[in-house]
Parts: sequence; structure tokens; C-alpha cells
Amino acid sequence: MVFSPAVEKLALVECDLEKQDQIGPALGNASVVICCIGASEKEVFDITGPYRIDYLAAKNLIDAGE
Repeated sequence: MVFSPAVEKLALVECDLEKQDQIGPALGNASVVICCIGASEKEVFDITGPYRIDYLAAKNLIDAGE
């Protein structure tokens, strides 16, 4: 299978976005970030999950990228 040059440069990086000190190293020198986060189903009974993950963690990522 042959991929385009852009796909060959793609790297999957896992990082805990609730831990701000991990975000910068995970971003490295990336010029584009695709974020695929969302509150986990296992946190369905944790009413803070969507706030912590969908808002705070996403904000941490945005702040680190600025």
C-alpha cells in the first residue's frame, strides 16, 4: 500500500490532557494536531467527566499549542 507524503508523516501520540506538563512534550514540533477526545463511557456516572474532558482537557491542549 502506498500512502501520500502527508500520511507518512502522521504520528499517533497518546497524552493525558488533564496533565498539562505532558502536553508540550507530546506536541513536539507538530504543525497540525487532530484531537479525538471525549468523556469516556466508563465515566457515565461521573457528572464532572464531560466538563473535565470535553472542556478543561481540550482547553489545556489549545493553551499548550498557542
